[in-house]
Amino acid sequence: MTHAGVLLIYMAVARLAQSARLGFFAALTCTLTAVGHMNTWYSFQTQLSTQLYSALLLCLLVLRWPTYQGWAIWGGMMMLFTLIFLGHIGSLINIACVGLLIIPLLWWRARDAQERRGVLQILGAGAVAAAFASLFYYSAFWDLVITEIGKVTTVGLNGVTGRPPVPRSEILSVIWNEGLTVHYGMFPVILALVGAVMISRSSRYRHTILPPLIWLTFVVALGQGLLPLITRSSITTRWLTFAGWAICVASAFVFEALWRRGLAARAVVVSMYAFIAWQTAVVWADALFLRLPPPEPF
Repeated sequence: MTHAGVLLIYMAVARLAQSARLGFFAALTCTLTAVGHMNTWYSFQTQLSTQLYSALLLCLLVLRWPTYQGWAIWGGMMMLFTLIFLGHIGSLINIACVGLLIIPLLWWRARDAQERRGVLQILGAGAVAAAFASLFYYSAFWDLVITEIGKVTTVGLNGVTGRPPVPRSEILSVIWNEGLTVHYGMFPVILALVGAVMISRSSRYRHTILPPLIWLTFVVALGQGLLPLITRSSITTRWLTFAGWAICVASAFVFEALWRRGLAARAVVVSMYAFIAWQTAVVWADALFLRLPPPEPF
């Protein structure tokens, strides 16, 4: 994630939680994990810009919920959706999946008319952005998309890519070693699940938009991660990168809780961050000195 994106994550968490320490741990995890540096190494400019716009959108959704009245706020939300949809097709797919799940969930759990109005404003901004991106950009590729969909239905994804099916054992190995371990240093991913439970059970966050955003991001990422086990294809929506903000934010709550448990717990936190930083350092050292490119972020 870009430096600006890290700052935005800090601001969103610190402001919502009223805790600079929580914001610090979320930002520190974003900074130390290798995935952002891998995007930089490959110069994935569209992915980097999409992550920045996603961080801005996260700040707006979380800090303004459920009041998005005013053309400046609603228009800004719509513009950010548009920039994300135009920036990366994988982000469009992933956010669309989250949107299709979160809109009915937010409507069902809405406590008053203001929250229902907030749900409709999110739906409207996303729908306008999707329509604009489809009409003025993706429509240029409809013939190609329809052709490729036809091929997928007849010969499958591997027939379209012209690559042999990937063994499932290899897919699982890549997800564990190059994904969870190299991308995030493993610990934030594990702690993020505990952190998501902590956020959901806390009275401070229970009625905010943060818990459903985190959980549904995990659900979509998990679905996209398991899909290659069925298709045995290497095509990806960069689902693990997409879930990065949720991993960093949710794990921060566990890191912060451990930090308050005394010196022994603080030593554990420092050790976990040392392992994360070591994974990132190895990625850069291999690339700079051994000319071994890092795994392509997915």
